[in-house]
Amino acid sequence: MTAPTRLAASAADPRLFELLAREGFGEDVFNERQHASCEFVELYVVQLALRLLEELDLTRDLAEARSVDELVARHGFPDAFRAPLAWLLAFLAQSGALGVAGAAAARYRFTGPAPAADPDAVREAAMATDPSYAPTYAMLARAAAAYGEIARGEDTAEQALFQNVGLWIGYFSNANGYYALSNRVAA
Repeated sequence: MTAPTRLAASAADPRLFELLAREGFGEDVFNERQHASCEFVELYVVQLALRLLEELDLTRDLAEARSVDELVARHGFPDAFRAPLAWLLAFLAQSGALGVAGAAAARYRFTGPAPAADPDAVREAAMATDPSYAPTYAMLARAAAAYGEIARGEDTAEQALFQNVGLWIGYFSNANGYYALSNRVAA
């Protein structure tokens, strides 16, 4: 199985919108555009994660089953990168991009050729659907860039993400369609 690579969102089951409308969440909150936009966010994260494997020079290693500990040792990553790498590999396994074996010490590998990563194409398609999601993509791109910095021991997650106040202000705004959706449901 490989990671999804579509550049068009699947249609939502119309029964979902009927159920949400009965609960007070009408078309102004949940609609096909919002559904497609959220699917693009998910696909973008998968594509960013695949690109991270390339940037961290892990793609070749994952042609064979490898544990997080093996990858950390092989690449000399700092111990602080162990948890982020474990999350990245588990996320890609959940997405279908990687296979996983073993319960106690998971071992990850591609089940076929490594899928090509093209997060930029996904972002472009997503912006054509709803440009209000731009702050979400900016936040995700920054988080992805931080992975390499943390892997090289150049930065910490806290420093990489929390020192950019403008990024957070843009994200936590109702002008950001992705955040507005969560904010509206929580309210």
